[in-house]
Amino acid sequence: MAMVNERFLLAAERLADLRGALSVNNEGIVTDISNEIDNSIVDELGGFKYKRKDVLKLVEPRRNWVWCTRAEAEVNNGGLWQYLYNSGDQLADAIEGFRYFAQPNFVELFERARSLVPSTLDLDKSKARNRWLTDNPDTCPVSFEALDDAFFSDACHQGSTQPERLAWTAKNPIAFFKGQGR
Repeated sequence: MAMVNERFLLAAERLADLRGALSVNNEGIVTDISNEIDNSIVDELGGFKYKRKDVLKLVEPRRNWVWCTRAEAEVNNGGLWQYLYNSGDQLADAIEGFRYFAQPNFVELFERARSLVPSTLDLDKSKARNRWLTDNPDTCPVSFEALDDAFFSDACHQGSTQPERLAWTAKNPIAFFKGQGR
């Protein structure tokens, strides 16, 4: 599936122009380039209705980009409790993505979210996972509120995983845009 498309090239050029000036202070530019990359990956996947098995076929940097983007969007929409409810089967993928892009604050938060549910609970089984999440009001979602606060804190760029991912991509353009190893 590795390919270079026009959107990838545009994003690569814009990253090169920034010359390492990626930060939350450049939020508009960071968001624009992230959106270009997101859209190019969606093009590569054949549209928005892709499955996990399709993402697994992507080269490692773009696969991990998807895991991070999906996790960030879900948590920004409704918090870590909602992420586990809707996408708990992708939690290990998100943690893998955050590790790949060297985002320890996000790794820690998502691991802490996993620790709030029993280790015997198979997160791939959505009915059992969601029943546990809704049947334990003392644990859920109250325990997740502190994690949500941390997610939206300055330490996590107010919930944006984009600056580190873009910085990594700017340093590793061949791996990311041409799909060659790490």
